[in-house]
Amino acid sequence: MVTTLHEPRWSDLETKGYVIVPKFLQDEELLRTREDFSQLPRHPNQIYPVFESSRDRLGPIAEKAESVAARVRGHTRFRVDLFVSAIYFSTSAGVDFKWHQDHESYFIHQNHLDYLNFYVPIVKPDKTRSGLAIVPFDAVLEKYPSSMPQIYGKGARRYFPRGKLTLVVDDSTDDDSLLLGFNLEELAIAPELEAGDLLLMRGDMIHRTQDADTPRVSLSMRMTHGDGLIRRDTFQAGGENKHRAIAANPTLYGDVSLALERSPRGELTNVELVKILRTPPT
Repeated sequence: MVTTLHEPRWSDLETKGYVIVPKFLQDEELLRTREDFSQLPRHPNQIYPVFESSRDRLGPIAEKAESVAARVRGHTRFRVDLFVSAIYFSTSAGVDFKWHQDHESYFIHQNHLDYLNFYVPIVKPDKTRSGLAIVPFDAVLEKYPSSMPQIYGKGARRYFPRGKLTLVVDDSTDDDSLLLGFNLEELAIAPELEAGDLLLMRGDMIHRTQDADTPRVSLSMRMTHGDGLIRRDTFQAGGENKHRAIAANPTLYGDVSLALERSPRGELTNVELVKILRTPPT
């Protein structure tokens, strides 16, 4: 639990891109998430294995995330006030992500600065293994400042370290011509996390699975800015990689596409979209 006595330095989200909150979930809350995960079917996402929960299922755990978001708003410039989604990732189910910046959140919400990923391992036998590897933004700024504009606020990108460089593939536009002047592994860290610890990350954090050698399950709760705009033209634009990803996850993207098509303004706020997605079909 976050207390004023042990208040994290929320401003690290602006400089490093992440904050760690130890023991964010207590034992009884961990039991609740494990039970929740055990009851969920695999989501019909053809790109990677994921298990979808919800704010209602998580109840007070989601409220905890919202409380943290309020602290972030009070100490940073990030406007994060809307709970969007909750999903679980399991290495035993096949999760082993390579270097990337998240895709779905960028395609849909179109803003990776006013967007937070509440990453909490709920099953983690070894605190030194099977977590996340990340690339802190302050490390990039210190050693390779010219590369910051190429990664800051971005999303839907895959990164391939090659020797002293890193190849970048932008899956929004199919552009694969960008090279970073350093190898991501040079600056990467893998924070030690135990079950219940929170790794709070900005949406534009470059990350990958540390390893898939142990049976780790993590909860990922996502929040964004309720008044942020989702534009139909931006959602529909893009290259083959983007549209292939959208076609591989019709359950999510189909509902988003339909909601945007029905909007007379050609856009929706995040609040409007989330309300539509949470309304049962009639």
